[in-house]
Amino acid sequence: MSARAGGLIPLVVAAAIASGTPALAAEPTPSPATNTIEASACRGPERTLTQLRAIVATPYPSGPESMAIDEFARQVAATPTLLPPGESAEPATAAAVAESVRTLYACLASGNLAPAPITDDYLRRNAPAGSGVVSSEGGGSAVPPTPVPPLVLGSRLSVDRVTVLGDGLVGAVATIELPAAAGGGTRLDYLLLRQEDGRWLLEQAFAGINLG
Repeated sequence: MSARAGGLIPLVVAAAIASGTPALAAEPTPSPATNTIEASACRGPERTLTQLRAIVATPYPSGPESMAIDEFARQVAATPTLLPPGESAEPATAAAVAESVRTLYACLASGNLAPAPITDDYLRRNAPAGSGVVSSEGGGSAVPPTPVPPLVLGSRLSVDRVTVLGDGLVGAVATIELPAAAGGGTRLDYLLLRQEDGRWLLEQAFAGINLG
């Protein structure tokens, strides 16, 4: 699996914080119907620009949760074509994860970070305080040999292979079919999510994976 860790939102995070604009291997789980990525799906509790800056100014914590994320990142980087092992999620969990991922991609494609379902720690890992930019490398994952196609509104999105991984995490594969106007083609992302206050939030992402 060749992937870029944290490669989903670096430019969105950097632009929002720097500019002052709150732009903010298991059996596959049955996939919901493919949906078109639309800006109207980007909705949810919003962070203010002040909150975003405060989050990235706080150092990324060390502890069991961050160690679990780092370990899964190493597994993804070290096992090409294989996803971290886990148990298939219950249908209700898979549906909730898929809905959160649809919201996430709608926010990313529209450049609106404020309501995006992402954890504070994801922001801290991928937007180090004082850097001015967001790192596109992390967790030991390799940068892919070719650029990852960008997200655009109008892309088609489906979510499957939702698995329970332990340590409060679930994994999911997002398949994005780009429209012809954006060059076409298909991109796969592997996502790690954690539930907080009843919402599934992005903890780490591996953009442009290749399952072989």
